[in-house]
Amino acid sequence: MTTRFSEVRVDPVPWLLENAGPVIRYRTLVDILEKPLDDPEVQKARQAILKTKHAKEVLDNIGDDGSWFGRLVEGSSHNGACTETMFPRMLELGFLPGDEVVERAATFQWHLLEQGMEADTKEFNHHDQQTYAYKHITFLPASYLARIGYQDDPRVTEVFDKLHAGLVEFFENDLQHNLWERKKNVLLIKEDSLWLHDSFILPDLYYLETFAYHPTLKTTPKWKPIFKKCMEWWLEGGRPQGLGSFVWERTNIVHGNNVNFHTLEVAQSYQMTRHYLIKMEQALRTGFAAEFDYFQTEILKLAALQHPEGFWELNGMTNSPQQLEYQYIPLEDKWKGSAREVDVTFRVVQILKHFERSITA
Repeated sequence: MTTRFSEVRVDPVPWLLENAGPVIRYRTLVDILEKPLDDPEVQKARQAILKTKHAKEVLDNIGDDGSWFGRLVEGSSHNGACTETMFPRMLELGFLPGDEVVERAATFQWHLLEQGMEADTKEFNHHDQQTYAYKHITFLPASYLARIGYQDDPRVTEVFDKLHAGLVEFFENDLQHNLWERKKNVLLIKEDSLWLHDSFILPDLYYLETFAYHPTLKTTPKWKPIFKKCMEWWLEGGRPQGLGSFVWERTNIVHGNNVNFHTLEVAQSYQMTRHYLIKMEQALRTGFAAEFDYFQTEILKLAALQHPEGFWELNGMTNSPQQLEYQYIPLEDKWKGSAREVDVTFRVVQILKHFERSITA
C-alpha cells in the first residue's frame, strides 16, 4: 500500500476545505480558521452535517434521561463507555451548547460525575470493571461538561484540580524513570490528587486538557517536561509500539474490541511520531515562538489524511502496528473519518493554540 502523506500540502487547510467531508470541513472552519458560528460557510457546513444519517442517529439514540440509547444502570461502566462515543459525536456533528439534546445529555453527565465523586474505593484493578466505571464517571463527564460551558462549576474544577495535582506529583517523582517498569494498569485515587497508571488512560487528552487549561499553568514547576511527556504519551498511544496502539486504545471500547477505524498512514507512521517529538522539543525550547505554527501544521495533517473516497478500516485487534490488517471501505458505506479521532485531532490543535497564546502573552 502506498501512503498519501507526502501528497498533503505544507498548509493542509486549503486541502481540507477542498476535499474533506462536512464534519472535517466544519471543524476546520470553526476550530482552525476560528470563523464565528454565524459565518455563512460555517452555517452551510453545519446544515450539511445535521442532514446526515449520523446526526439523526444522535437524536434517535439519546434517551430521555440523557444517556446513550436511554440506558441507565447504576454502577455500570457501559454507561460511561457510551459517553465516550456520544459527546464527541454530538459536538463533532455540529450540535452546540444550548441545544436541547446537548443539555439533555449534560444532565446524564452530571449524574455520572456526582456518582464518581461519591465513590469511596481507593484502588481499582485494571481488569475490574470499576476501573473503567470510575474513569468514565469522573474524567469524561468533567471534560465534556467543561467543553460545553461548565468549566467553572466547582464540581468540574474539583476533578481538574485533583488530576492536575496528581499529574505534577507523578512527574516530579517519576519523570526520569521508565514508566513501563512500574506497576501498571492501576488507578490510584489519593486523598488530594489522582495518579493514573492505566495504559488505557495515559494517551487520552485529560492530562493535556487539564494541564493546559489549569489557571496555575505558568507557576507549575517543570511544566515544559511535563507537557512534553504528555504529548509524547498522546503520540505514542501510551505504549512503546507507537501510533498503532494509539489507534487501538482510542477505539476498542466503542467498537467492541473487534473493529477499529483510522487511516493507514497514521497507524504506521513511526517516523511521523519521532518527527512530532523532535518538533515538540524544539517548540518547548523556543517557547513556541518559532516552531509552533509548523508543529500545528503537522498535527493538522492527521485530519488531512483522509482518502478522498473513503478510508481504511482496521480489521481485527492487535498491539503491534506491523501486524495490522486493513480493508478499504467506500465512502458510501462509512462516513469519512471516525468522529472520535477527528475530534481528538482538533482538540490537540486547540490545546496547542492555548499553550502558544499563554506562553507568548
